[in-house]
Order: sequence, then C-alpha cells, then structure tokens
Amino acid sequence: GGVLLPLVLRYTRVENQSPSAPQPDAASGTNKVSAHVSLRFVHAPAKVTLTSDGTLLHEWAAPEGDLLLEETVSLPVSDDRVAFSLKIEWPAGTPEANNVVLQVEPEGFQAWKDAIFSSGGVVEEIIEFNCRP
Repeated sequence: GGVLLPLVLRYTRVENQSPSAPQPDAASGTNKVSAHVSLRFVHAPAKVTLTSDGTLLHEWAAPEGDLLLEETVSLPVSDDRVAFSLKIEWPAGTPEANNVVLQVEPEGFQAWKDAIFSSGGVVEEIIEFNCRP
C-alpha cells in the first residue's frame, strides 16, 4: 500500500521575545535582523538557497540526505517586513509531491512558520512576513 502523509496547514506561531530593532547593514545600507531559519523536509533536498535582491544570504549545497536544515542567517528588513527568496531543488527520482515546513525566528521578534508545497523537482517561493516585536 501507499504511504499517507498528513496535510500540513499554513499557520503562524507567535512567541514572546524581547524586542530589538533591526540593525543597519553597513555594506548595503539596508536593515538586517539575525534569524534562526529551519526547514523540515519529507524528502531530502539536493540544494537550498536563500537570496534577497540577487544577493546570496545562505546556501545548503548537497545536504546529504538531511531532512532538517538549520542556520542563523542575517535577513533584510524593510518597513517592518522580512522578505527573501527561497529555492529548493530535489535530486532526480524524488517523488513529485513534496512538503516543506519553514520556520523563521528573528532575534527579538515574533517567530513565523509556514508550509510550502511542491509538485515538481524545484520550488521557488518569495517569503514575506511582518517583523514586529
């Protein structure tokens, strides 16, 4: 028989954290916030990249079958919003239907969590959420 996976619903989790203002980045002039980013997969990816306006924020290349990827990343903040692009690539032979849970915990701000669904070997999403204490 087949394997049935529970459908993950989109939701936002709010945690109480002490507020801290985003810090300006000297090189780009934009505000940045340090954030713990985690991605939980049903099928291990081949490559995952986080970018913003063409700038690489972080890359997990060939994560070797890991179903959980985590890293602290400096994310851009503009008008109390975090925005970045997420690209996930799966190896050939991976089942078409994929489900990824993305959680972002900006330092001093509310945590944000979402489910991303893919029906192919690559998914590209623009991630945006409010970054308020």
